[in-house]
Amino acid sequence: MVLLAMILCVNAQSFNRNEIVDATNKNYANYQALTERFIAGDASLTPDEIRMVYYGYTINPSFRANAAYPGLQETYNAHNYTKALDMARLGLSSNPVSLPLLFKAFACSSMSHDPDTKAKAKVYQTRINQICDVIFESGKGVSSHSPYVVIRSSDIDPFIKNYLQPTVVLDQSQVGSQLAVKMRIDGVPDDVILYFDLF
Repeated sequence: MVLLAMILCVNAQSFNRNEIVDATNKNYANYQALTERFIAGDASLTPDEIRMVYYGYTINPSFRANAAYPGLQETYNAHNYTKALDMARLGLSSNPVSLPLLFKAFACSSMSHDPDTKAKAKVYQTRINQICDVIFESGKGVSSHSPYVVIRSSDIDPFIKNYLQPTVVLDQSQVGSQLAVKMRIDGVPDDVILYFDLF
């Protein structure tokens, strides 16, 4: 319990929005090369490089903060995993750092009976872990002065449910520009409130 509480409080690394945007703008060719490596599931990318890939995506002309894929969720809920995987892949072709799309692609690939498709689940898992790790390192989370930072609000839910994996999400509310989410985490006696902000 103490270890988890300590991790939640001290995980934040140096996070500077302007530096990330400037670095991406100044060397966009490098950003594109890093993104290609990320898409390929290159586990050797450093946290700084993943930070640029994820947060730098906001300057990409195809970035849409409100990107949504309602048809994908319906198809997934109907257990049509082959079609859902095709839809997730299509979305990822123009939106490669979307956590909802990556988690769906991972789940569908994992359940596939085709060996080649199933093998690609590892690539999606690598990409998911890389993005979630840099989000986790973007702030302490437990304070509105040091929130976790995401590039779109749709990344919050999969980050919480699939990465942090609380036992239950109790409530959420808007606090200024931030979202506060109250949850219970296994091994922590008190309810935890985590804060999220947009990049």
